[in-house]
Parts: sequence; structure tokens; C-alpha cells
Amino acid sequence: MKKEQLTFLAIPFLLVGLLASAQNQKIDSLKEVLAVSTEVNRFDVLWGLAYELYDIDNPGALVFAQQANEYALREGDSLHIVKAGRIMGQLLRRIDKVDQSMLILSSVLPISQRHNFEKELLLILNALAIAHSYKAEYDKALKYHFQSLVIREKVGDKKSLSVPLHNIGFVYYKFHDFNLALEYYFRALKYKKEVNDTFDLSNLLNNIGLCYINLRDYQNAHKYFDEALEFCAPRCNDDVMIQIENSLGQIFFLERDYELATSHYQKSLSLSVKGKNQRFQLENLIELTKIALNMKDFHKAKMFLAQIELIPDKNQHISVLLKVYGINADFYSVTKDYRRANLFRIKYEELKDQIFDSEVSLNFMKVQTQFSERENLARIESQSRIVLLQQGSIRQHQLLNTLVGVVALLTIVLAGVLYRNIRQKRRINTILDLLVKERTFELEKNRDELRHSYDEQAMVLKKVSSDLTSSWATLNGLSNLAARDLPEEQAVYFKEAEATAERMVNCVNKYTATH
Repeated sequence: MKKEQLTFLAIPFLLVGLLASAQNQKIDSLKEVLAVSTEVNRFDVLWGLAYELYDIDNPGALVFAQQANEYALREGDSLHIVKAGRIMGQLLRRIDKVDQSMLILSSVLPISQRHNFEKELLLILNALAIAHSYKAEYDKALKYHFQSLVIREKVGDKKSLSVPLHNIGFVYYKFHDFNLALEYYFRALKYKKEVNDTFDLSNLLNNIGLCYINLRDYQNAHKYFDEALEFCAPRCNDDVMIQIENSLGQIFFLERDYELATSHYQKSLSLSVKGKNQRFQLENLIELTKIALNMKDFHKAKMFLAQIELIPDKNQHISVLLKVYGINADFYSVTKDYRRANLFRIKYEELKDQIFDSEVSLNFMKVQTQFSERENLARIESQSRIVLLQQGSIRQHQLLNTLVGVVALLTIVLAGVLYRNIRQKRRINTILDLLVKERTFELEKNRDELRHSYDEQAMVLKKVSSDLTSSWATLNGLSNLAARDLPEEQAVYFKEAEATAERMVNCVNKYTATH
């Protein structure tokens, strides 16, 4: 059983290995093609290498992206210029060259807008917004994210919509509006669940947990961190684990479990050093310094601050730099070096004012208001369409009701006509029945009279027949006597009279028989 479990657990790692091997083969193939490529397909090969090396070897990928960009500028192909500039900007941000990233992305943004390269435009807007977030320029970041959201809303792809919603939530988180951040995070999570999109899901769950930390709802924070780990493990890449380990360190720090907090911060720090992620190196070292100060271990705190000083380009991450100034001010205050403490406190306040000054806040609110107005107008337009549809539906129902009324009226009229016809037929049938009965009575009366007359005639005929028969018998006797006693000449007369009487008797009998 243990062997089966081990085999099952090994499958994901085997798949990762196979995918990595396949990707390496593709990279090697592209490099071979590059060696013999012509001017026709050279851009595609250079860009393909930058794409395949993305997040595997970002500095190496940047070299190929720069070559692709130079080639695109020489050939003057707008789409190639935008694609090369976009991936260059993304890679520059990945290696913490945020200012250069923003510069190249800003240069290709109008080209993609002018030619309506929608796919590239969305990626550029997202990359620019993230870069501005790193610079703590949250008003500009929010503007680009909202532009991206508007374009994606027109398409209506829920998977695509979850990206700007997640990023907008992150901007509100950085601006310390945690409730509004949660609202956008949960909208993004809803869309991801509806389309079963797992991309970047661990990061989203982790960010929801961070909001709950700042709202001091540790129960929900633990819940979402656990969900992030449950979904991710054992497939988590280092970038995701850096964030999750850092978040777990935060919650255990707030719960005053410094041992567990230190363990998670150290894991996040190791992964960020390995991945050359300067931002999270700074974040983890700052938090480890806080723990050391709380535990009165000033030597360790000083050691962590020294490591922070060795990290270059700290000013690329303004919000993190603010924390650096703050932790230095705290350290020197505790160690009673008030001059340095005051120096870092001034830097902290100046940078804080820069990040959250009235102009930035005003611009932030302006962007938010403009988008809210757009949403309200869209909602009003949608409601107007609904009202028009409802009015149309009401008119249809009214027409239908009228037709039903007309049909009902016609049915009633038809029923009245049918009822009247039935009553009339009944009266006619009654009259006919009376006429038939009267006629039948007359016929029966005539029949009886005829029968009576027939019977009387039959009696008369019977009497006549009887009389004739009697007369015939008499004539027959007289004829016989005449034949014997009278001469033949006289006897003939009696014979003729007998024959005549016989014929008369036969005629009467025949008539009587037939009637």
C-alpha cells in the first residue's frame, strides 16, 4: 500500500519533470533554428526563445527579447514592435528594473491602442499597472487596471475578467482599503470557480488571507492560507511559495508565535534568494528584524538590517522601501541612537507623504469615481433596457389579454347562437312530432275505416258468392232434369245458363280470394 501511495505522489513530480524536459527540448530546438535562421523567421525565433525562457531564466530571456525588439524596430512591423516591447517590459519588471519596464511598456502602449492589438493591449495594461503598484503609484495602477477591466467586460470572458479584478483588489489592498480589496478578490474568485480556472488561484487565496490578517480576522486568514496550500501542494512553484510562506509568517507573528513566524519567514527568504526576488528578500528581512526587536535580540536585528543594506535597487519597490525606513527608525530608537532614528523617521514620513499625499489620494479617488460612474451609467442603461423590455412585455400581455377577451366574446356569441339554434330545432322537432302524431292518427283512422269497409264488402261478396253458388247448384239440377226430360234443343238453354252461373261463381270466388 505504501508503495502505491509513493507511486501516486510521485506522478505529479514525474509530470513536471517531463514538461520541463519537453520545454528544454523546445528551447534547444529554437536555438538550433536561430543559428541558421533567415531574415524571414528570425523575429519569431528570437521572440519564441524569450517566451520559453520566461520565468525560467529571466535575464537570459531578456537578452533574446532585446534582440527581437531591435529586429522588430529595423523591419518596422507594428505588431512585432508591440510584442517585443511588451515581453521586454514584463521581463524587466521581473528582474526588478521597474523604471525601465515602465518606459518600454509606455512606448508600445499607444501603438497597440492605435492598431487595436487587443491581446497585447491587455497584457501591456496589466504589466504597466503592476509596475506602478511596485512604485506605489496606486492611482496610475488603478487607472490601467480599470482600462483593462472595461475591455475584458466587452468580451465577457469570465476567465479573462478574473485577472483585472484580482489586480484591482491588490491595489486597494496596497492603499489599505481592505474591505474593498476583498470585494474585488471575491469577484475574481467567483469567476474562477464558475469557469474552473486554476491559474494563479493560490496567489488569489493567499491575498484574501492577507486582507483578513489586516482586518484582524485570523480565523478566516488561516482558512484561506490553508486553502492556498491545499490547492497548491505539491505543484507550488517557488514564486507562489515565497508569498504563502511570507503570509504564514505574518499571521503567526501577529499571534505572537515568533518561533513559527521565524520559520516561515526564513523559508520565504531562502526561496526569494534562490529566485533572486529582491522585493520578498526585503519583505522577509524586515519581518525577521521585527521579530528580533520584539525578542530584544538586537545583534540579530542589526545583522538583518545589514543584509537589507546589501540588496541593490531598493528604491524600485517604494512600498517596501517605506518599511525599510520604518524598521530602521524602530531599531535605532530601541538602541537609543536617536540621531539615526530621527533621520530614518524623516525619510519614512517624507516617503509616506509621497505615497499617500493628497494629490495621489485625489487622483485615486478620481479614477475610482470615474469607473463607478461608468458602472452606474452601464447599470442605468441596463435597467433602462430592462424597463423597455418590461414595457414591451406589458404591451404584449395587454394585446394578448385583448385577443383573449375578443375570443371569449366570440365564444359567448357563438354559444348563444348555437343555443338559440338548438332551442329552435327543439321547437321545430316538437311541432313535427305533433304533425306526425296527427297524421298518424288520421292514417290509422282511415285504415280502420277502410278495414271496416273491406270487411263489409267481404261479407257482401261472401253472401253474393253463397247466393251464386246456390243458384249455380239449382241451375245445375235443372240442367240435368232438362237434359233428361226436355228435347235437346230446349235442354241447351239450361246448359248455357248453368255454364254462365258457374263462370259467375268462379269470378266471385277468385275476387274474394285476392281481396
